[in-house]
Amino acid sequence: MPMPEPTPMGETPLPPKHDRVADERTTLVQFLELYRTIARRKAEGIGAEQMNQTVGASPLTIASLVKHLAFVEDIWFTVRFTGAPFAEPWNSAPFVDDPDWDLHSAADDTPEELLELFDDACERSRTIERAAALDDRAATLDQDGAPVSLRWILVHLIEEYARHVGHLDMLREPIDGSVGD
Repeated sequence: MPMPEPTPMGETPLPPKHDRVADERTTLVQFLELYRTIARRKAEGIGAEQMNQTVGASPLTIASLVKHLAFVEDIWFTVRFTGAPFAEPWNSAPFVDDPDWDLHSAADDTPEELLELFDDACERSRTIERAAALDDRAATLDQDGAPVSLRWILVHLIEEYARHVGHLDMLREPIDGSVGD
């Protein structure tokens, strides 16, 4: 079966080119913003059926990854860094019964709901990041009891997004031929 002609993804413009001689904080934030933007673009312009399409044996979908990335933003910035409790939908989610609820429940959400959840989580994270110093420590310790700085969280989120943007590339291409970003 021939591949459809590639179409431009989403309406969200890519951020400006990175400043390659910027200070550490600017560099970290620029990379995180680039990956946030790419993740959003991979989910734009497609319907619920396409957002829930799988490739091969993997159960991952664009919808599940968008919801997962919203959860990752909230758990690292809002819950772990500030110590605030989870907001909805995370607070009442049955994570005890389904540790991957964020991935499994995404099929029940519309594309608009998923993108709004993602955008809201990213905006909360940006607000928290702007108000803190890179050396500030999270209010809670990591799973192994170690302290975590904002710097570490930013690097961790860059790593998390880089991995999942690769998954999103593989999921989006069979839908409409869109590649790269």
